[in-house]
Amino acid sequence: MMPNEDFFSEDNQNLIQELSLISIDKAILKLKSQKNIFAEQIIQQLTAKQKIKDKLPTWLATKNILFPPNLNLEQSSSEITADFKSKITTNQLLIDLTGGFGIDSYYFSKTYKSVYYVEKNENLFEIVKHNFKKLLQENITLINQDCITFLENFKTKLLQKDIVFYIDPARRDASNNKMVIFSETEPNILQLLPKLLTYANTVLLKASPMHDIDLAIKELQNITDIFVVSVKNECKELLFLIQKENQKAIKIHTINISKNKTEILTFEKKQELESQISYQTPLKYLYEPNASILKSGAFKWVGLTNNCFKIAPNTHLYTSETANLDFQGKIFEIVETINITEIKSYLKSNQINVICRNYPLTPQEIKKKYKIIDGGDLYLICFKDYKHKPLTILAKRKEIN
Repeated sequence: MMPNEDFFSEDNQNLIQELSLISIDKAILKLKSQKNIFAEQIIQQLTAKQKIKDKLPTWLATKNILFPPNLNLEQSSSEITADFKSKITTNQLLIDLTGGFGIDSYYFSKTYKSVYYVEKNENLFEIVKHNFKKLLQENITLINQDCITFLENFKTKLLQKDIVFYIDPARRDASNNKMVIFSETEPNILQLLPKLLTYANTVLLKASPMHDIDLAIKELQNITDIFVVSVKNECKELLFLIQKENQKAIKIHTINISKNKTEILTFEKKQELESQISYQTPLKYLYEPNASILKSGAFKWVGLTNNCFKIAPNTHLYTSETANLDFQGKIFEIVETINITEIKSYLKSNQINVICRNYPLTPQEIKKKYKIIDGGDLYLICFKDYKHKPLTILAKRKEIN
């Protein structure tokens, strides 16, 4: 429920700021002792602020912003991914059919002439309406309807080529179970997509990073581009750009956004399938592709485009004699190939970072077995080579100036 105007009094907002500096448990006790009538709403705001500290810095820094329940926050985009997707395509009108907490709509409004934010949840709608006023974003039209009702009443003088639909369907059911196929999302994407393409030439669809890319290609018609988006090497979302009557080959773009750079690798599925790559035992440098590349399945293409050998067909590590500092992932300089049973003799302390690829043991099992913990500058990298031989090497991250 939206709080009344008294919630935004200077005293109450100062209290929220004060309580944000202590733990939630201590804040609850303090509010209970004060018998604050807004205690429940204040706790919701404090909990949300803790969760979105890195995800939504603009919202966190803006005075009198309201945050919704946790489930709405969990599915919302981060500012980093929203900013990225807002630049995929630009046009006259972007219609966000599943507006949610409004992060995507806000960033689309920076690159589109006009944005429609459509959201069926009345409470969430009112929160976002309030926030957009505080954020001073004025080219967003807010519509409190479900997307099906909106489409039934939608009329515009704009041409189809001037409109883009964006949709981020709910991926949890009423029992909070995850749904990772399009026929089970709310709304049902497979049923809705043909209708959308009668109004517009372009649809941008956001999906869970758990969604199977090959299955999506089979299910969806007219995909032109797929974007696999990671932030700090953690895969966050899949984006499918769909164009009416498209006949072009699908391009897959892997994106890894970090503080100092953005790694991009683009390929067509056919290129990956038809590529041939050579295998080699470890040379001087070893490479681990970023999370987006691993999700995309560009297992040969990443090696070929970076002039590297692959360690083995099912070992997604790569090697070269000279360093390729542009490799889209982690770069290691090999120190030594060792016998893993002697690992303790190579360590000054019990700390080492463990990576396993196509290896009989997991990092957790290795750490438990040899009584080592994460940390330090050294890496223990365990894998099978192309002769199916288990290997373990010591390596250091290659610093990039």
